[in-house]
Amino acid sequence: MGGSQTYPYGSTAAVRGHVLAALGVLKVATADQVRRLMCPGHKDNKAVRNAALDWPATG
Repeated sequence: MGGSQTYPYGSTAAVRGHVLAALGVLKVATADQVRRLMCPGHKDNKAVRNAALDWPATG
């Protein structure tokens, strides 16, 4: 993938923070909706998807 052991998908703290903030308000959103709302400078939703994948699984 190219990331670190902690974040195997290579996301950045900034993008993970944006995704978490958006989901805190919206509760459910697609990666494209989060990108358009929080990271409009990114050309696609890959960074948002990678940020979500880098969160540890719970449950």
